[in-house]
Amino acid sequence: MTGKERIERLQKWWKIFKTSRGFHNILLYGVFVAIAALFWLVMALNDSIEESVDVGIRIYNVPDSVTFIDDPPAEMRISVSGKGTSLLQTCLLRRPTVNINFKDYADRGVFRLPASSMIGLLKSTFGTSVDISSYSIDSLRLQYTTSPGRRVPLVLNANVSAADGFVIAGKLRCSNPAVTIYCASPDNDTISRVYTEKFVKRGLNTSEQVEVKIRPMPGFKVVPAKVTVTIPVETLVKKKSTIAVRVINVPSGESLLIFPANVDVTYFVPMSRFNEADTDINVVADYNDLASHRSGKLPVRIGSHGSGYVNVTLLTDSVEYTIVR
Repeated sequence: MTGKERIERLQKWWKIFKTSRGFHNILLYGVFVAIAALFWLVMALNDSIEESVDVGIRIYNVPDSVTFIDDPPAEMRISVSGKGTSLLQTCLLRRPTVNINFKDYADRGVFRLPASSMIGLLKSTFGTSVDISSYSIDSLRLQYTTSPGRRVPLVLNANVSAADGFVIAGKLRCSNPAVTIYCASPDNDTISRVYTEKFVKRGLNTSEQVEVKIRPMPGFKVVPAKVTVTIPVETLVKKKSTIAVRVINVPSGESLLIFPANVDVTYFVPMSRFNEADTDINVVADYNDLASHRSGKLPVRIGSHGSGYVNVTLLTDSVEYTIVR
């Protein structure tokens, strides 16, 4: 049977079924169920019920020059009771919002909304037909400033380490090397830097991004409140180089000839630095070590090396020498 034939067959069945007595019985039954449900809903809505709802908090008429040091809450939780019809109109079909005029409660850097004003605003939002039994925020006290913000450096407070065979390849990178601070009392603003909360990451074997919060400072607002820190991690690879030995502390009027003049050194570097020149690895032979070594050889050692080198090892621990006077 083709698809077209199936559709024609279903259409024919439907024409027969909808004119049958069974279909009319089902339709009549559905109408009575809908009417009963409607009556039940009307009766239920006339009963007194109690409900907890989230209420939005909106502060309006805030001047563009104002920056809140303490962030205003976005919402509060309240318990209300009343007839179902009243609650349906005021808070169940929509999210109620308490609208607060900034200019009515702001004075010299502090926004104060007392408990008496809060309950008055809630009653005006829900109307007299709804009883308010409890609310999570009974008053507001928020600091603000009209002074412009100031940029200061951000210091990362981090403790990170790589897994064996890997290395932290360079400095940690921050999405915001500097942040903007706002002070409630500009005369007391002596902050020269801001720190992140301490974060710890150990045993890393791949680069990672971490979202870190700024350490809170009473009386200050920091923008942004959190930053993204990138921890660069690279695989370590082994490398071997020949480094010239530098002789130090030779007395005036003498010279020290050494053989060999170059020695081999092995070390590990991040993979991205494998092809870089090894100009910041120093191998030294100290003339003063002759007094404690009578074997005819002069010890050599690693004098210094760059921060990107790991496990720098000499393959030769001493060289032959000749003193020329």
